[in-house]
Amino acid sequence: MVTIRAWHPLKSILPTHKIRSYPPKSLLLSFDGPSQFQSSSTAAAQKCLAESIPTPGLKPDHQDKSSPDISQNKKYNPLPILKQHATNVGYVTRILATDPKQIAKLELKRWLKKQVFDRTQLDGFVKALQQPDWSSAIAVIDGLYDGHQSWITQVPSSFLAELASKTIRNQIELDELLTVLGYRIAEEGDVLVTSQLLNGAVQASLSLGNIVVCGEIVNYAACFSTEIARVEMEKQSCPSTRSENLPARSSRPPDSTLALKPLLSVIAGLMSQPAARNRTPIFRLLGQLIKALINLCGSLPSALNRLSKPNKHLLCRAMITSILSPEGHSIKRQEMDQILKLKLPPSTLRLAMVAMIHIGDRDRATDIEHLLRRSQTEQDIHDSKIELDLAFHQVRRCKLRAYSNSEKLHKRFLSHLPFIEGQPLGASIQTYTAYMSALFRHHLPKMALQVWERMISRGVVPDAAAIQVAMTIHIDLSRPAEAVQIFHQFTASHKKLSHASTLPDTGQAGNTVNLQILSTYARALDLSGRYSEVYNLWKDFQMDWELEPDTRIFSTLLSSARKITRYSMAPVSNAMLPSADSDPCALRPVEEDYWDGEPAGTFAIRLFWTILYENWASLAETVRAPVLSGSMWSSAPTTMHVRLLDTLCGLKSLPSIPATPSRSSDLHDKFRSKVAATIMPSLGYETRWTRIIPNRSSFKDMIELLGLHEQSGLIPLLLSWMKTIGVKPNQDLLIRAYYWVYKSSAPTHRLTGLDEFVKNWIHELEGYVIHGDCEESEEEEEGEELVKCSSSSNNDDQDDAGRYRNRHPEKNRSVKLVIPTEEMIQNHHVEAVKWSNRFYFSNARM
Repeated sequence: MVTIRAWHPLKSILPTHKIRSYPPKSLLLSFDGPSQFQSSSTAAAQKCLAESIPTPGLKPDHQDKSSPDISQNKKYNPLPILKQHATNVGYVTRILATDPKQIAKLELKRWLKKQVFDRTQLDGFVKALQQPDWSSAIAVIDGLYDGHQSWITQVPSSFLAELASKTIRNQIELDELLTVLGYRIAEEGDVLVTSQLLNGAVQASLSLGNIVVCGEIVNYAACFSTEIARVEMEKQSCPSTRSENLPARSSRPPDSTLALKPLLSVIAGLMSQPAARNRTPIFRLLGQLIKALINLCGSLPSALNRLSKPNKHLLCRAMITSILSPEGHSIKRQEMDQILKLKLPPSTLRLAMVAMIHIGDRDRATDIEHLLRRSQTEQDIHDSKIELDLAFHQVRRCKLRAYSNSEKLHKRFLSHLPFIEGQPLGASIQTYTAYMSALFRHHLPKMALQVWERMISRGVVPDAAAIQVAMTIHIDLSRPAEAVQIFHQFTASHKKLSHASTLPDTGQAGNTVNLQILSTYARALDLSGRYSEVYNLWKDFQMDWELEPDTRIFSTLLSSARKITRYSMAPVSNAMLPSADSDPCALRPVEEDYWDGEPAGTFAIRLFWTILYENWASLAETVRAPVLSGSMWSSAPTTMHVRLLDTLCGLKSLPSIPATPSRSSDLHDKFRSKVAATIMPSLGYETRWTRIIPNRSSFKDMIELLGLHEQSGLIPLLLSWMKTIGVKPNQDLLIRAYYWVYKSSAPTHRLTGLDEFVKNWIHELEGYVIHGDCEESEEEEEGEELVKCSSSSNNDDQDDAGRYRNRHPEKNRSVKLVIPTEEMIQNHHVEAVKWSNRFYFSNARM
């Protein structure tokens, strides 16, 4: 077994000489061949998981020839566990907890003789694994060790990784679990078991929506994989060292995929989350992992050649999923061609076709359609999602007659609805929802609205998924007020049920009230001009809905604050002046609103800085403002940030707290917490907003707010924070930042420090060229925000405007970022003047 100590800052095991972030591609992993450690595969729901990582709930990838096939009369052959999985206690325990007949009793006795625990403890492990939640499982483990905390160091790591999949009910349990996992990750010497622990930490943190910890695990996995690759390179270059580290009788060749296992395990953990969650931060993390994995191997073909079939599917599905990111993606056309050459399952091909439709590449979607039709089996033919997507793409790919053909197909489906309405209630609602979603994916919102109206006219009570899709359709059709009415009509009666439920929010679309519906509701309020109601929703979110707000709701709150601030500073429109023929529906001037006793813009600015400094307190002292030397930001980092927090947030120091307290007063707990914080730094700080990762739309609104409040001197610092947490800019955001820096401040010449910072930032992002960014480059450009017309103003600049939204389906542009020029800044200024005149002379909507 190849053993490499887990890398973390407190333990520098490798030589301390300076190395590059990634070793040279020509030297890294220079040999190919099948891995001897390939041992894990997918659960039925996930289809694939990280290679050789027997994560919770997953079966081995391929078994020995003597492994059994269960016969029709339910007779079992014993499972030989003393070979490939002999050292994996978690795998053996999971088999005993789910189907103990697979392991022969004599085989189990021989296996126990080689372990450090006896049969009583093994039975306790099995009983703990059979518990429904984390607290119950730990209660069983405490009983085995007489209530002492010694189990933290004595329980096998692979078994602890299995326990990480248990239900976690609150933040306290999550902190306790992550502290234990972080400590064991730092102390574990086996790469495979460490990868399993990383997968468990990702799934545990995502179970409560803690995106901050997920980002830290992603960063650690990338660093850990780089260290493993460097060790493997040193073994190849130093035969004597390699012979000393490997057993004398070992004839096993080096594993060329060992460095990839931590990355694959974290990718598998991120891909295991349901689609109803807020996926934009997960898209960003997937992109980082994919880039790190390809860089380690040198190229995508090299990576695919090293992976087993399940892991190839895992990587391909992750790359296809990242294309749906509202912030753009980094997948190149050549890489997509290489992915499609593989024999992918129909579900992955359907996702690829939807992704191509999402970015407007109908030709590539047609090629995938042909592959999907050839690969369909009898079972796949009756898959409603695949059938609907294939049917509507077939009639939409003809540009001249696309809409007329779609109407004919739509009428044909409507003629079959009487048969659907005769089905059981749950099945009919799912069919309606699937049909509405398919129409919306293919840019046919009006037809989707007809299905919703037909559904309501038949007296069918929609579920949460149908309500969310219907609200999104109304928003896309510039009817946000009707989306608000839908929410009030169908969710008010279920509000008390959400209080009565004792189960934690799972993020599933089947829940009557969930974050996805509430975020859509907040966006509808914002587009309807009901900005104060957005704040009231935010203020009472935990009390009313027993949920934590996420990035989407936070982004909508910033949008509302920006609109209130900007419209309150604008001149009054002629259309708003009183007249004899005044329209009762005419818009009234927007007055400055007070949130929490202060102006809305001030409240939003303070909240934004607070979230940044609480979620990433460990990074605060590394963030420097990219401006000229000798400015106010050239002082010591700590002094600079404390001054900012004192002024804007009322905090006298960085929001740090002692290490997370554990369940006992053991003197070693403080040390374990300190070690765990080296893997997940946020465990050492108080974090109240772990679900919120500011996206590009949030930073764009923040730039506007700082400019409007004459705080443009903080914009360079904001850009530095944006780079630190990995949010990719687009050209419009950079132009806005430069516009407000030069408009509201004193400099009469170019800030060379800011130009150099942006130049280096763009250079780092060259591998992340933003593709298919039509939604932001068109719908979010100055025309919408500056109120081009009453219809376009309803489509506000939100990154999360709906996964399938694309008003320009035939466009697929690649935008290369550049440092904003004087001409760009001047054009932005002209557009701002046009907005002011248009707002004054027209009957514009807000």
